[in-house]
Amino acid sequence: MEKTERRRRFLINLAYCTAILAVLVVLFRYMMSSLLPFFIAFIVAAVIHPLLDKLVKKCHLPHKFTGIVLIVLVYMLLAFLGIILCDKIAAFVQRMIVLAPRTWSGTLLPALRSIWESITAFLARWDIEIDIAMDQVLAALDASIKTLSTKAVALVGNFAVSVPGKLVNTIICIVSTVFILLDWEAIGKFIYGQMPEKASAVMKDGWSQLKKTIGKYIRSYGLIMLMTFTELAIGLLIMGVDNSWGVAAGIAVLDILPIVGCGTVLIPWAVVSLVTGKTGLGISLLVLYVIIAIVRNIAEPKIVGQQVGLHPLATLLAMVTGASLFGAAGVFALPIALAVIKQLDDDGIIHVIKKPNQAEEKTQAPGAKPE
Repeated sequence: MEKTERRRRFLINLAYCTAILAVLVVLFRYMMSSLLPFFIAFIVAAVIHPLLDKLVKKCHLPHKFTGIVLIVLVYMLLAFLGIILCDKIAAFVQRMIVLAPRTWSGTLLPALRSIWESITAFLARWDIEIDIAMDQVLAALDASIKTLSTKAVALVGNFAVSVPGKLVNTIICIVSTVFILLDWEAIGKFIYGQMPEKASAVMKDGWSQLKKTIGKYIRSYGLIMLMTFTELAIGLLIMGVDNSWGVAAGIAVLDILPIVGCGTVLIPWAVVSLVTGKTGLGISLLVLYVIIAIVRNIAEPKIVGQQVGLHPLATLLAMVTGASLFGAAGVFALPIALAVIKQLDDDGIIHVIKKPNQAEEKTQAPGAKPE
C-alpha cells in the first residue's frame, strides 16, 4: 500500500512538472514576442529597484519621482548604446557594400578563375574533362548573389514595416517598467498572497537565489569572454592582423551570443583568405577557430557549473536541452533554473533531489547498521 502511494505521488509530481514545462515551452515558442516588452520591463525594474530603495531610504528622496528619473536614465542609456551599435553596424555594412564590387571584380573573381584553371589543368592530365565552363559557374554565382540581394532588400522592407510595431512595444515596455517599479512591493505582495504559504516561501527564497545565480552567471561568462578575447588577441597578433586587440574584443563579444559565435567571423574570413591566395592566414584562422571552439566547449560547462554549483555534465545537458526546447534563451535559462532548484533543495526548502547518502540509507535493511 505504501509503495502504491509513493508511485501515485511520483506520477502526480511528474504530471505537474510536465504541465509546467509544457506551459513554459508554449510561452517561449509562441507568446514570447508578445510578452517580451513585459519581460524586459520586469528585468529593468528588478535591476533598478535596489538602487531606488537605497536612494529613497538614505537620501530621503520622493519615491515616485526618483523611480521615474531612474527609468528615464536607464532607457536613455540603452537607447544611446543601441544608437552607437546600430551606427557601427550601418557603417560596416555600408563599407562592405561599397567595397564589394571592387573586391569581387579585382580580387575574388581573378582568384576563382585561377583556381578553376588549376583544377581543369590537373584533371586534364588524367584525361578528365569538365563540361561546365567557368562562365556558367560564374553566371550561377551571380544569380545567387542577385537572389541574396533581393532577399536583403525584402528584409529591409519588412524591417521598415515593423518599425511602428516595435515603437509601440517600446512604449509598452517603458510604461510597464514604471508601473512595475513604482508598485514593486504591492505587486510582490499580491503575487505571494495568491499562493499557499509554503509555495509563497519557496517563491521568495527562489527569487533570492535567482538573483544570486544570475550574478554568478554573469561573472562566469565574463571570465569565458576574457578567456576567448585572450586567445583571439594572441592568435591575431601572431598572424600580424592590424588592430588585433580591437578585432579580438569585437569577436569575443559575438562569441558570448549562442547563435552567432566567433565562427560567424572567423570562418568566412578564413574562406575569403584562402580564395584570395592568403593561404597561411586562412589556415591560421581555421586553426584558431578550432582551438577556441574546443577550449570553450570544455571550459564553459566547468566554469559555469563551478560558479552556480552544478556538475559540468549537468550544466552541459541543461544547455543542450534548453537550446532544444527554448532556443537561444534556453542555453542560459535552463541551467539557471536548475541551479536555483538545486540550491533550494540544498537549503532544505524543497525536496526534489535524492542525495546519494539518502539512497544508501533506503537500500539498507531495517535495523541494519551502516558500514
